[in-house]
This record gives sequence, C-alpha cells and structure tokens, in this order.
Amino acid sequence: MEKFLHISLGLALAALAYLILIFIFDLLFVGFAPFLPSRPWVIDRIINNLKLKRYRKIFAFGSGKSGFLLEFEKIFPETAIIGAEPAFFAFLVDSCQIFLRKILRGARLKVIWRQPEKIDVWDAEIIYSHLPPDKLETLGRKLLFECQPGTIVISNGYVIPGLDPYKIVALDPRPARWRWLQKSRDIFRSKRKKSVQENKVYFYEI
Repeated sequence: MEKFLHISLGLALAALAYLILIFIFDLLFVGFAPFLPSRPWVIDRIINNLKLKRYRKIFAFGSGKSGFLLEFEKIFPETAIIGAEPAFFAFLVDSCQIFLRKILRGARLKVIWRQPEKIDVWDAEIIYSHLPPDKLETLGRKLLFECQPGTIVISNGYVIPGLDPYKIVALDPRPARWRWLQKSRDIFRSKRKKSVQENKVYFYEI
C-alpha cells in the first residue's frame, strides 16, 4: 500500500511539473491569446509582401509575442510600434515577453491594454491584426472611418468584415516546433471550434 502511494504521488508530481512547464513555455515563448502565434515563416511571408518604405507608426491588435513587430523594428528602427491586447491577462503575458526582449535585444516595442474600438488609429500607416473573428465584427467600419487613405491593414488568419482584400497570401501549414509543449492552443481551439484560423493572410488598403 505504501509503495502504491509513493508511485501515485510521484505520478501526480510529474503531471504537475509537466503542467508548470507548459505554463512557463507559453508565458515566455508562445502567449495565451489567442494561442495562435504568428510563426517565423508567416512573418517572413507578410513582410515580403509589403511595400517596404519608411513608416511612422504601426499598430498591432492581438500582438502576442510580437514577432511581426520585432522583425519590422529591425528593418525600420525609427518607426513607432505599438501592440494592443484587449484581454488583461494577455496584456500581462505580452508585457512579460516584451520586457524580456527589451533586456535581451534592446527592443523598443510598447504594449497597451485596450479594446481595438477604443484605440485612435488615424495616424497609423500599418495595422496588423491577429484577432479572432468575434473581435473583428466591427473593426472594418472603424478602420474605414478613422484611417487615412493608403493605410495598410493586415489580418493573419481571418477575414475582416466590411473590407475587400487587395491581396490574399496562402501560407504553408507547417507543424510547430515543440508542439508537445503547446497544449494551451488545443484548449483554446476546443473551446472555440468556430474560430478556425485559415492558412491565409489578408492585405487591405483603406
């Protein structure tokens, strides 16, 4: 009986350690909202399909671990780059990730906790969205009303209602590295089965 209890306790501790490892991995490298980070090759495809020039300000809705913004900052270090998260917990996670990047890479990114509809985007030249469909329902009308003509809007994975894309780029659905550690993504997808991300990036111009 005592041996059985020791084995059970060991298994319970191993399971707890695995859950803690998943949490730390997501916290530092993946993020929690919407558990669908932009992969490096996706970021490369997006940047390669942009007209690269000197941009003054970029907004990212649902910035996650901010891979797109970090890459853009390398190309144009003088650009003001702001990430926005609508969920408070996601904002905390993003803040931790960006804080680490500021220490390790000297990143200048800024992240704010705010709903997209409450952000003034009139002076943004690029708006990058990695929001799920329920957050995109009114975004198109807001952008048409506030943005200046010529503003580029990029949506990773989902169509923005009310906007017509001038370009749709298909993505290679490669499997993620360290997939066995990224269980939070499976939890998100099981709870939001309707939010199935497409392997496409949509480019719009206001």
